[in-house]
Amino acid sequence: MKNKKTIIFASILIFLGVIICFIAFGISGWKTFNYNTKYGSIGFGHYKFSHIEGEIIEKSGLQTLEEFNKIGIDLNYADLIIKSSDNEDYKIEVNYKNKNSKVAYDVKNKVLNIEDTYHKNFRHRNNRNEIIVYIPNSVEIESFQSYCDYGEITIEKLNSKNIEIENNMGSVNISDSKLTNLEIDLDMGDFTATSTIFTNLDLESNMGSVEINGQIFGSNELSMDMGELILNLNQSKENTKLIAESDIGSITIDGTTSSGLSTEQIINPNGKEIINLESNIGSIEINFK
Repeated sequence: MKNKKTIIFASILIFLGVIICFIAFGISGWKTFNYNTKYGSIGFGHYKFSHIEGEIIEKSGLQTLEEFNKIGIDLNYADLIIKSSDNEDYKIEVNYKNKNSKVAYDVKNKVLNIEDTYHKNFRHRNNRNEIIVYIPNSVEIESFQSYCDYGEITIEKLNSKNIEIENNMGSVNISDSKLTNLEIDLDMGDFTATSTIFTNLDLESNMGSVEINGQIFGSNELSMDMGELILNLNQSKENTKLIAESDIGSITIDGTTSSGLSTEQIINPNGKEIINLESNIGSIEINFK
């Protein structure tokens, strides 16, 4: 009888624990769940980069930063904009639109780190904060790492190499930039690039369209599970080796279309610039200017 009561009591505790977990998820999300007890703290958190104890930006506004040439971003629920400064100053601007979130940053050893804290509240789920980083136009960023759970990334006039971008939900828009060794992983969201030069691009997209207007050099891999892929390339067609494969969908190269199951097109096998395109479900269109 005593053992039976113990089992019942333990089952009730487990049930209450599950309820607490779901309440915590509804309020704060799994990534920020932490519960303090008299025996210590239990829970877990997610930080792709090292957790920083930087300066918390308490209200909307513009601040001047120390010089940096590397960037690390870890965001839960915010939109990020990288753009050129109108002078030689490094700056950060935060426009708060969600009272349940705060942004923190620091600059150490010429590395800018930015992160946010976000407590999930369904009443404010559509109000993402906006973070703008201003970089002098003459500066080349040596490395750029960005993780965003929910939010859009916009990059304007950036000259950078060794870039890693991971977005769970949200689009990525790039313009007037020169990017070398870019790795990008999108779960759900569109990727758009205009007037941009890529060298060694590695792009994976689970769901969303991809459109690139510019130039693609070096060795490149673009893979899509579901979505449309469009390349408008301002470069020599004769110097570009292109391998395009589609499981379900059409492939169009300069107006010539092939369609059906397991379609493949290869042009210029000896081209210097190599572009491999793979699509599970969706059309591929390539136009050379």
